[in-house]
Amino acid sequence: MRITGDIIRKTAELAALTFTDEEAERLRTELDAFVKMTDILTAADGAAGAEETSAAPSRGDEIGSSLARADILSGAPEQADGYFVVPASF
Repeated sequence: MRITGDIIRKTAELAALTFTDEEAERLRTELDAFVKMTDILTAADGAAGAEETSAAPSRGDEIGSSLARADILSGAPEQADGYFVVPASF
């Protein structure tokens, strides 16, 4: 799929965005490069040789023991209703 100026204009219109011609062209170029890279990665056969390049051995997906909630929360600076309280980030 190629990213065209029409795609940029239509998407901008749907998202209520405004771009100058230069901004739209830069965005088109960048998005087109992303799509090309995605096409390359999709075409690559990741299964072949995956085992040889793996840095860590695979492990089974098994349920294991975990710490008690009270033990985990005992070190929290602030908690409420059994959960960590953290400052808002917005």
